[in-house]
Amino acid sequence: MLRRVMTRARQAAPWVVLGLAAILLVILGMQTRALRRDVRRLEGAQHLLHPGDVVPALRVARSDGDSITLGAGPDPVQVLFVLSTTCPYCEATLPQWDTIAGRLLGTRGVVVYGVSLDPDSATVAYAARHGMRFPIVRFARARDAGTYRAIGSPITLVVDSSGTVLYARGSVLTGAATDSVVKAALAGSSLSRGSR
Repeated sequence: MLRRVMTRARQAAPWVVLGLAAILLVILGMQTRALRRDVRRLEGAQHLLHPGDVVPALRVARSDGDSITLGAGPDPVQVLFVLSTTCPYCEATLPQWDTIAGRLLGTRGVVVYGVSLDPDSATVAYAARHGMRFPIVRFARARDAGTYRAIGSPITLVVDSSGTVLYARGSVLTGAATDSVVKAALAGSSLSRGSR
């Protein structure tokens, strides 16, 4: 009896080892995929703007044909939502951007703009479809988007009139991040009014 059990155990041993090896390979594959995702996220983060960075003044066209200057102008603080009309993460961030725009609407010294990476026709249709309550502007050239390090989306920026970045985030916003954007805009606005 014992001999039969030992024989069967010896026969099954390679299959058990093979099964364990397969499980380990699956676990290693999952860890490798997670590490690659983290590396891509970190590589992207090094290219984003950070608080304290300075962006140049840049003239951009509004979808209504008028133009404004990003990073400078009569308004002390600009809140910029960089988006792409085909980005699912931008669409996921729209409710937070709408909340921010609603909270800052009418605040003296703060303006909110959506900044599209896409052509006018797609941008206008996207804004209408989603009922955006802030004006949308568009970078005229890819080089302009690179100036603001807008190589992906969504990006949320708060910039003062000297072009200094007060807040930057390159991912989907959460409720806590929404509060941080509003606080940065209001703080920048009050600092600018105090220096006038």
